Amino acid sequence: VSIPKLQKTKIQKILEKFSGFVTQKHKIHIEESAVEMAYRLLNRYQPYESFPGKGIKFLGECVNDAQIDSRTEITVSDVLSRFIKNTGLPELFLRDDLPLDQSELYGFFNQRIIGQPLAVNKLCGLVKIFKAGLNNPNKPINTLLFAGPTGVGKTESAKALADYFFGKGQKKSPLIRIDMSEFQQPWQLYRFIGSGKEVGQLVKEVRERPFSVLLLDEIEKAHPSIFDVLLGILDEGMLVDAYGRVTNFRNTIIVMTSNLGASNLQPVGYVSTEREEHQYLSAIERHFRPEFINRIDGFVLFRSLTEEDIRKITNKELKALNQREGFVKRGLKLHFTPRIIQHINRIGFDQRYGARPLQRAIEQSIITPLASWLLENADAKNREIKLDFDGEVTIG
Repeated sequence: VSIPKLQKTKIQKILEKFSGFVTQKHKIHIEESAVEMAYRLLNRYQPYESFPGKGIKFLGECVNDAQIDSRTEITVSDVLSRFIKNTGLPELFLRDDLPLDQSELYGFFNQRIIGQPLAVNKLCGLVKIFKAGLNNPNKPINTLLFAGPTGVGKTESAKALADYFFGKGQKKSPLIRIDMSEFQQPWQLYRFIGSGKEVGQLVKEVRERPFSVLLLDEIEKAHPSIFDVLLGILDEGMLVDAYGRVTNFRNTIIVMTSNLGASNLQPVGYVSTEREEHQYLSAIERHFRPEFINRIDGFVLFRSLTEEDIRKITNKELKALNQREGFVKRGLKLHFTPRIIQHINRIGFDQRYGARPLQRAIEQSIITPLASWLLENADAKNREIKLDFDGEVTIG
């Protein structure tokens, strides 16, 4: 028997009574606007839980925060702060009065995703839809299929999306990554979703992080029984097990990756013709059932990387080394000459694996010798370290 939902006015009266109790019992005043904000956020972003319970629970968390900080008032700002900690959602999404800075939006993804303008445009479009509140609340926020060769930025794009949407407050990474090549046999379905009292990997991860990007790597390798489960999730954003326990996916973005059809692309350069794109899409569609393809919101084609792309990625990764703790605490700044950048470009890129070997090349050719150098020069502090290459890596 379904329980009818309470009207908004009744919910507000209950929350007002709770606020009065908090004021009387704990001498902490909850502003009326803060209660209204809590209701609005919970109503939009957690529609699968019921009022008034979820409202009282959330306001109780705000009260605990106030007690810890020795505050006697809970404001809209306090409600936003607690909601950000719970969900990782940025304030941009939680406040209608904050406009979306499109140049900043595109700048964020262009900095993180090199050489994939189609992906950047798609992800920025997803952000715009969500900011405008036009996504379907009864499904996952979005479901995407990233297709293209290995090592061209599919995983990095999913990471960037997770950081933008859910990376502001959560202690755990907002990216859930599951290797679907581990679920190629029918009996492995139970390890994926669970059986009896045993909780599967998918269910466990999403229950722990309901606000997240769910990355299903190499989706084409999964057993057909897995796709039966995914159809329901893509359709309704819910998974109900044999015991009636519900796992909610409506605050996730589901990203699936595939290498299918990559051989149809030119080894380097843009997918420049409609014929090439059609060939690629046909390879994908031949593998998956039509009902599965029809439930995917967006398809993003990743091209192979050019030499210029690899150079940009190398520069980005080398620049990021300056943020590692060992350099920061010593006040050291790394400077890379063009020759060593060219060397890392050469050994960090492979036509078959794209930029995937880059991190390994940096660890072996840069970090390992730097670690030895730092141990030998323990007093090196507050200076610039120059790295060059002349047949071998030199540090000075």
